[in-house]
Amino acid sequence: MVTESSIITNLKLSDEEMKKINILDYPENFKPKNNAMQTPFYTYHIKIIVDGREKSIFWEDGNISQSKDSIQLRELFKKIQEIIVSKEEFKKLPKANGGYD
Repeated sequence: MVTESSIITNLKLSDEEMKKINILDYPENFKPKNNAMQTPFYTYHIKIIVDGREKSIFWEDGNISQSKDSIQLRELFKKIQEIIVSKEEFKKLPKANGGYD
């Protein structure tokens, strides 16, 4: 959402989907080191509740780090995004206005 406010929805992943996602070992504010920067970039913020334990992760992926942890987290968010966009709850959200070409 570039020109409008964020849209927030509650979405529950199945136990099987959560087993595929190993995200609990990342720090809450992930900041890999790298001197190269890019814009635009993705900003990730996710809150997960597993067995009553809450975990939040925030990452502004503007530094294009190629560290192992960065690559794995990008791949993880890509997998999460693929799961989310396949859900009916997501498909019912309004279309985004604005964006980058």
